[in-house]
Amino acid sequence: EELLFRGAMLDAWGLWLSSLVFAALHLPPKRTLWPWTLSSFILGVALGLLTLLTHNLGAAVAAHFVINLLNLHYITRGEEASASRVEVRVGLLRV
Repeated sequence: EELLFRGAMLDAWGLWLSSLVFAALHLPPKRTLWPWTLSSFILGVALGLLTLLTHNLGAAVAAHFVINLLNLHYITRGEEASASRVEVRVGLLRV
């Protein structure tokens, strides 16, 4: 995903549009999980800024990997997404 969204699309389409497409591709099937789409948009912007600031994909790849690991942890524990989970995910982006 980083090669596509932060590699190719970021240069061609810019930060906001590439982040919007990233979020659109993360639309969940249940409406109750739609806050994750907003979280994905925010993550896309943050990873895009990280790529622009560092001038490479390495930091964005590492951050995305950690986010995916955290999501996998929540999924395997059987916990359903909630607004508090979104806050935790967005809060991690600030660190």
